[in-house]
Amino acid sequence: MKTAHKSSGKLIFLFLLVSVPWISADEPTPAPTTEPTVPAGEETTTAMPQQAPPRPPDKLEPYNFDGPLTEMRGSYTLPTMMNFDKGRPGWASVWSVNIAEKNFGVYFWPPKYCHAIYLCAVTSKSYGNLNQFDEFDCDNNFLKYYPHIQQIKFKKDATSEVVEKFYVESALQFQQKADSVYTLKALKANPVSHTEWIEMLKKPESFENLDWNLKEKDLLILTNSRMCEVNKPGLHGFIPIFHESSVRSEITKNWPQWLPNQEKPGEFYPTVTIAATGRSKKDVDLLDYLKGDNMIHSQTTLGNANQHCSNYEKVSVFGTRKPVYEHSPFVSTATYEIFQPNLNVAGQVYTMELEFEMNNCQWIRFWATDQHDMSQYKEMKPEDTMDLFIQEGFYLPPDSNEPVPLPDVHLMSKIKFTILKDAASVHDDHELIEFSFGNVNDNYLFHHFFRSKSFGKKTFKLHMIRSPRCESNIVINGGFKEAETTEIINLKDVKSCSYTYSKEKK
Repeated sequence: MKTAHKSSGKLIFLFLLVSVPWISADEPTPAPTTEPTVPAGEETTTAMPQQAPPRPPDKLEPYNFDGPLTEMRGSYTLPTMMNFDKGRPGWASVWSVNIAEKNFGVYFWPPKYCHAIYLCAVTSKSYGNLNQFDEFDCDNNFLKYYPHIQQIKFKKDATSEVVEKFYVESALQFQQKADSVYTLKALKANPVSHTEWIEMLKKPESFENLDWNLKEKDLLILTNSRMCEVNKPGLHGFIPIFHESSVRSEITKNWPQWLPNQEKPGEFYPTVTIAATGRSKKDVDLLDYLKGDNMIHSQTTLGNANQHCSNYEKVSVFGTRKPVYEHSPFVSTATYEIFQPNLNVAGQVYTMELEFEMNNCQWIRFWATDQHDMSQYKEMKPEDTMDLFIQEGFYLPPDSNEPVPLPDVHLMSKIKFTILKDAASVHDDHELIEFSFGNVNDNYLFHHFFRSKSFGKKTFKLHMIRSPRCESNIVINGGFKEAETTEIINLKDVKSCSYTYSKEKK
């Protein structure tokens, strides 16, 4: 990915890793020139040369979004700051930097798609039809990161030279040094192995601080692919350059319409940054030993056999603590009866989500079914399961046999499933599920999607099957609210739960 600056208008060229047609511009027609005429018999004077009229601006072809972008320029009317429930950042997005933030991180995922991340310092503005965005300049004040070769290029202002260093963390982490000045700790050399990197971490002289003054600046963040998810959690959200409000309707009608528009019930936000999910089904079982003849799925319960348990942490004089049966040395199962209260939500903003906390887990399998317990586990179909292999760093959704990468273990403390209402469905059962993961300060960094009729049912049993000594529980805020609350109603709730274990025969 390279950039080039053009004096007649700020411009960024994105040279991507695939070959795509160039977006061309029409050449302007030269203005005709004329010589002044002098009537016969009159004294002539030397005519001053006339200045040529200014060159008209190039006429640009509109973006068709059939492939990766090759250039970006122009002026855009942007919406106000938004969150991930209304859109996605995509190729280009604007993020604010607030001095109240003592530090911030820029996260990106997955590595398969994230080959180049550009952070460009641009003038801070208020948008929402107040100002135009036209500062496509990433040549004078930038930090560019190429994760696959672990290289950083940094230019702190227009008069400075480009500094090249190395970086191997999974996110760009900035620490506040002074008001509006942030520091990124970069490596002076590129470690050739994990062992060498660990040794570098022990030596302060291995690092060089890159100080960046972001006073009255926003960050224009560019990625090489719409499939590279970028996020900067903090006090404010983001503004996508390519949003339904700034792109022609004949283009947005072809974008996936998968984010429910809460302000307009029954309508969806078009978003170019969501990949199309397949209609296939998973038929590979990486935990097939759980179906083995030597595996006993005991019906002996752990703790209380049946209880109302939206959140089942116990409270003691020492504060909250998790139940002792979460520390089972065996494979254990938490079974939740998920239901949807018959609430009148016509015209109200609501959501349908299931959230889980987890700790010390090698793997977790979520099995959505109508089976009440694990006694009928041999009838389980892989297409009804969502498998997280947290220590190994991947998951398998119900609709695919292809493993999808997960971020570092320390970001996998919470996950969330959100059932997206299907506008075409006349029933309460749906099949499009948003999987949110990568949790930082209760903000989800990444949002993937899968299709599953089992997970989208109005009422079902959810068996959370856990590796030995895994600590995990459901954290759900159900649909019963005080009348004056402004919190969004969650239509999903837990009617009952039970806990069992499984072990192999001796």
